[in-house]
Amino acid sequence: MNKNIKSISSILAVAAVIIGSVVLMSGKKTIDKGSVDYSAIEASENAFTPVLKDENTDTAQSNEISGKINNAKEEFATVKDEIWHKMLNSTDYIHSVSGKMIYSDGIGADISIEYQSDLDNAKAYTKVSDISVSNAAYAVMGNTTDVSISGNVTEVFTDSDSMVFLNNTDKTAECKAHFVRTRESDCEIDDSERVSSDENGIPIYRYRADITNTYLAKASLVPQELTFGFLTDFDAWNVDGIEEYAGRKCYVISGKASESYGAKLNVEKFVFYTDCETGVLLKYIGYDSSQNISSYIVTENISFNDMQTVYKPDTANYIFTE
Repeated sequence: MNKNIKSISSILAVAAVIIGSVVLMSGKKTIDKGSVDYSAIEASENAFTPVLKDENTDTAQSNEISGKINNAKEEFATVKDEIWHKMLNSTDYIHSVSGKMIYSDGIGADISIEYQSDLDNAKAYTKVSDISVSNAAYAVMGNTTDVSISGNVTEVFTDSDSMVFLNNTDKTAECKAHFVRTRESDCEIDDSERVSSDENGIPIYRYRADITNTYLAKASLVPQELTFGFLTDFDAWNVDGIEEYAGRKCYVISGKASESYGAKLNVEKFVFYTDCETGVLLKYIGYDSSQNISSYIVTENISFNDMQTVYKPDTANYIFTE
């Protein structure tokens, strides 16, 4: 695995792939759920009216999802409660997903990620490429014409209960046993138990498993890390409206980062575009204190629940390392 891809993965909590894992982080408030109700939002000047896509326009489009996959009836006290729940439990709303995204964690590395995942059968494939982005502002606005492959390409796929990493530069492969997470082995965690504090007042965050098995794409598909980091304090962010993005109806969220988490990512303010049905984070922009873009996620296209097969690379020409 090349060093750029290693560095960009540092933003993602390792514990996020472990069922019911607990992570201790300091400097953040415990949950303080501000009061935002649907009626107030719908009556505001930022009316929650999605921009309808022209059916003749050739843009990313996905199938609709009819609620939680187990058909459980859900009721939320506020729209913030709904967003919080779905972003922490996005895999409960997805059978399969495929797409492409650009991701930068602000450390200096930019990567392109193509992914496919059949969550119900624990089959997944991810292609991660080092890229060169000459203008981040253009990239987050959807102009990716100046984005080009600039370095190594790593492919990651599931094989039984193992995850296989292929380095396409030196044609080496590495097999990580027991890395694959399944829906059967995952467990739900009540929203009230996702954040707590130890005896010293240090917040404890409980992560669910990443059953998409899509490696770095989990920053978008299973956005628990960014949700805990930016949305735990309900008073620090607002729901600005609903817009269509990448063919999906999204909640548009803006807010201010806490001092500790903001320092970690060099982010002072942020914007989320969160898929209304699944909680998948389709777009994220982090701004530093000078209002320059310091980190981002841009979804180029995404499709839910129409997966037929998941690509599995041929490893015949690769040398497996210990």
